[in-house]
Amino acid sequence: MARTEEALIRELFSNLTRDGRTPSQLLRFMKSPLGKNILKSLWLDRLPTTIIQILAPMSENTPLDQLADAADRIFSQLDHQTIPVHSAEASSDHGSLEKAVEDLQRQVRDLTFALKNRGRNRFPPRRRFRSRRRSSSRDNDTPSSTMCYYHRRFGSAARYCTKPCNYTAIAGNKTASE
Repeated sequence: MARTEEALIRELFSNLTRDGRTPSQLLRFMKSPLGKNILKSLWLDRLPTTIIQILAPMSENTPLDQLADAADRIFSQLDHQTIPVHSAEASSDHGSLEKAVEDLQRQVRDLTFALKNRGRNRFPPRRRFRSRRRSSSRDNDTPSSTMCYYHRRFGSAARYCTKPCNYTAIAGNKTASE
């Protein structure tokens, strides 16, 4: 078979998994008018690494059906949770995912710690309070009640004056109406 045909066939079978089948059932499922060598290669790719390692010495000259029977006997003796060949690639992905999860956990822990300690700051931020002006009803009781807002507020530095105002006029003060 040509190399391009082999690549095409491999692509067709790339998503094929064992799905609880015994090795011989998998072989029967994969059998088709493919060449024996490519079929053997594809079939071996789908087996767990432990079975492949055990079958390796006999796989060159042994017919495919005999290899399938031997693989069934090995499979029945092994733990059925063995890792298939293709999951070795996924385990490297798991390592990077585990590292990412650990980094995220560390960041969450640091943020939680920072938020808890934020309330315990020894020097809380200062709040500025503005003193309130006395109400105008209280201002009416004082002798300066006849002064305008500007003179009560700014005294001699007032630039404006509104009537009625009893503040002694100093040159330079303007009335608000001017």
